[in-house]
Amino acid sequence: PEGARYSGKTWLVSAKIGRSCTKFPGIEWLFNRFSNEETRTKIRPEFVRVIGLDQGLTLEWDADASCYLFPDVGGLRSKVYCYGLKSQSIVEALSKVRGLGVACVANDQTEETPQQISEELRFATRQPGYPHQLIFSPNPPGEDHYLADQFPEENPFPHRKYYRLSLYDNKHNLAPGKIEELEA
Repeated sequence: PEGARYSGKTWLVSAKIGRSCTKFPGIEWLFNRFSNEETRTKIRPEFVRVIGLDQGLTLEWDADASCYLFPDVGGLRSKVYCYGLKSQSIVEALSKVRGLGVACVANDQTEETPQQISEELRFATRQPGYPHQLIFSPNPPGEDHYLADQFPEENPFPHRKYYRLSLYDNKHNLAPGKIEELEA
């Protein structure tokens, strides 16, 4: 989903991931932003909050693996890895992706993720026995951004879906007067 700040993109993606982890015990996701700091301070707290509100679950954090563990279901625990991809070099950043073998990836603020890394994320979705999905959740990119090429107005890729969210789609979740403040 593409949308401006406060449009509810992170909430929507967090709920999608949580429901997937409950529906498919043992599934593994990567949920991140390019920045390590932004993943730690923005993605992780919101993800835990949404899972608690949406599903009533308390997740366990595995600091060694940098992932959240869902409750055990028949000996299977879904995992959601939460770490940024930013590194000192493009080679190091790519190695963070190439070492993955998750079923699904959700990259928030995708407009900040370099194109080469964005393209590599597709190859990380290879966990056998589970549905595979790649979700990009950018703020609206410019017409010259690589995302505009990957998701053109006339979509020739039937397996790709492009959803636009508006600030007004999330008005129920904003503080009173926030929309008017932003409009001003």
